Amino acid sequence: MSSTNVTPVPAQDNSAAPQIAAPAPQATPDLSALTQPGAAAQPNAQTAALGSMQEQAGQMSAAATQAAKDAAVSTANPNPPRHAVLLKMIEGLGIGLSSAATAMSTKGREGGAPEVEQYYQAKQNQEIQAQQARQQAKDAKVKQDLTTFDTAHALFQTYQNLATVPDEITKFHLDVANAQQEGKLRNIETTKAAADFQQTYGVTADQYNSLMGGGNGTIDPQAAKNLNQFATQKINAAAQILGADYPTVQQAQQVLADPKSNPAQVMDAVGSVNRALALKGQTAEAQIKQGDAAKVAPFGQAKADQINAAMTQRWQVLNPGNPLPDAYKLNANSTNEDWTRVDKVLQQTEQATATKTQQGIIDAMRAQTLALSGLGPIQGDATKSGAGYLASLPPQDRSLVQSVGTGHIAADRLGFLIAKNPRFLAEVTQAYPDFDSSKAAAYPKTYVDFTSGKTSQSLNAGATALKHLNELDQLNTAASVFPGTPAHTAYMNKLNTVASELVQFYHMNGTDMSDKAVKEGLGAMTTWNRRAAIRTQAGSMGDKFGSFEQQWDNAAPSAVFENQMPTIDPEAKAALKNLDPNFVQNHPRWAPSAVGSSAPSTQTQAPPASLLKEGVHTTFKNGQTWTLQGGVPTLVSGR
Repeated sequence: MSSTNVTPVPAQDNSAAPQIAAPAPQATPDLSALTQPGAAAQPNAQTAALGSMQEQAGQMSAAATQAAKDAAVSTANPNPPRHAVLLKMIEGLGIGLSSAATAMSTKGREGGAPEVEQYYQAKQNQEIQAQQARQQAKDAKVKQDLTTFDTAHALFQTYQNLATVPDEITKFHLDVANAQQEGKLRNIETTKAAADFQQTYGVTADQYNSLMGGGNGTIDPQAAKNLNQFATQKINAAAQILGADYPTVQQAQQVLADPKSNPAQVMDAVGSVNRALALKGQTAEAQIKQGDAAKVAPFGQAKADQINAAMTQRWQVLNPGNPLPDAYKLNANSTNEDWTRVDKVLQQTEQATATKTQQGIIDAMRAQTLALSGLGPIQGDATKSGAGYLASLPPQDRSLVQSVGTGHIAADRLGFLIAKNPRFLAEVTQAYPDFDSSKAAAYPKTYVDFTSGKTSQSLNAGATALKHLNELDQLNTAASVFPGTPAHTAYMNKLNTVASELVQFYHMNGTDMSDKAVKEGLGAMTTWNRRAAIRTQAGSMGDKFGSFEQQWDNAAPSAVFENQMPTIDPEAKAALKNLDPNFVQNHPRWAPSAVGSSAPSTQTQAPPASLLKEGVHTTFKNGQTWTLQGGVPTLVSGR
C-alpha cells in the first residue's frame, strides 16, 4: 500500500497586512435626566456636554478616515517583501516534490501537475476568501464607525432639543398667559363699557339696538319698559339734586310725559340730564376746593378778636376771674386749623379739670364712708399716745375709748363695738398701750363661755358639788361609820348625791372618773379616811378652778378686766375655803368676800338703751352712771 506524502501548507502570514484598529468605544453621555419633568440644563453644563459631543464626533470621523486610508494603501501596494518571496519558493518546491511523489506512487493516477494546479487553485481560493473576509470586516468596521457617528450626532441633536425644551415650554406658557391676560383685559373692558352704557341709559347694547330699530326692525317691549323706568328714576333724582325748575329737568320730564316720544328722544333726554348732573358735580367740586382754600386763609384781626372773646368766657366758667392763657389765643394770621387745634386742647383741659373735680368728690365720699363704717385711719392725733392721744379725740369717741380702756364696759358690748367700728380697737390701744387688741377680739367669746357656755356650766356643777361635799364633811361623824344608825344613813344618802355630781364635774372637764371609785374613797370605814378623801376631792376641784382662772387672765385684753371674771356663788366659795383653805388663800378671787359669781357681774350689766340718750350721763340707784356712745350703752362710772 502506497502512502501519499502531503506537504503541509504553511499558515498564511497576515502580519504584513495593514490592520485597521477599531476606535475605542466612547462613553455616550447620559441625557435621560433632560427628559425628566422639570429638568433644566444649566448654561455651564450645556456648554460642557456640547463640547464633549463635538469632540467624540470628531474622533469617530478621524478614525473612519484613517481606516479608509489604510485600506487604500493595502490595495495599492501588492508587492510582498523579500522574505515572503523566499517562502513562496520553498512552498513551490515542497508542493512539486509532494505531487511528484504522489504521481510515482500511484503510477500517474494522482499527483503531478494537476495536484499542483489544484493546490494553487485552492490556495488562491483561500486567499480570495480571506481577502473577501478582510474586506467585509473592513466594510463592517467602517459601517460601525459611521453608525456610531450617526448615533452620536443624533444624541447631540436630541440633547440640543431637550436643552431648549424648558425655554420653549416657558415661552409657550408665557404666550398662553399673555393671551389669557389680554383676553381678560378685553373682557373687562368690554364688560365695563357695557356696564357704563347700561348705567347711563338703563338698557343694554342689544336692547339699545332693538330700541333704535336694529335687527329685524321690531322694538323689544321689555327694553322700552326698562328704558322708561330708568329714565323716570334718573329724571326724578335729577329734580331733587338740580331742582324741579331746572330747565334741563323740565325738558326731560316733558319728553318722558309725551306718549309720542320715541326711545331715541327718551335716551337724548336722559343724556342731557346726565350732562347737567356732571356739570353740577364739577361746580360742587369747585365750591369744595373754594371752601378748602378758605380753611387755610388767615382770620384777620377782627375775627380773631371775636373768637378770643368767646374763648375767654368759656375759660372763666371753670377759672373765674382768670384771663385766657396766651396758649389759647388766636391772632390775625390764625386759620381754621389753628382754631381746631386750640379748641381741642381746651376741651381736653376742661375734661381733665372735670375729672379731677369728680375724683375729689369721690375721694371725699369715700373718706366719709370709711369714717362712718369704722374703717380708715384712727381719729385724733396719731402722733400721740396715752393721755395725750385720749385728749385729742373728739368727745364722743373719747368717752367710749376711755370706758373700754378702763374696763367699764360689758364684755358682750365690746364685741359689738369691734364689729361695728373696726378702727375702734386701734384707738383704744393708742390711748392705753397695755391694751392687747389681739385679745380684745377673742375676749367676748371667752366671756360668753364663762357666763353661758361650757365653762359656765362646769362652774355651776362644781359649785353644787362643793356645797354638797362640804355637807358630806359635816355628816362625817363617829356615829356615821356604824351601819344602821341614822347618821350612817344620812351620810350614805349624801354620798350618793355627791358622787354623781363629782362624776359629772370631772366628765365635763375631760377627766374619766367612775361613781364606784368616788364612793370607795368617800365611803371609807373611818372618819379620818373619809375626811382625807373629802379634802382630796376639794383640792382636785380647786386645781380645776385655778385652770379656769388662768384661762380668764390669759384672755383678758388688759388688767382692768380681770376683776370681772365670773366664778361661783358665795356659799360655794365658803365651802371651798372650808375644804381647801390654802387654795383660797393663794387665789383671793375665790374667797367668800370676793366680787364675782357664776352669773354675769351686775356691776357691768347695761340698762336698756331706751333709758339712755346719746352723750347724756344717766345715774341709777346702784350708783352706776351710763350714757349712749354711738348707740351703745356705756358705763361712765360706778361698779
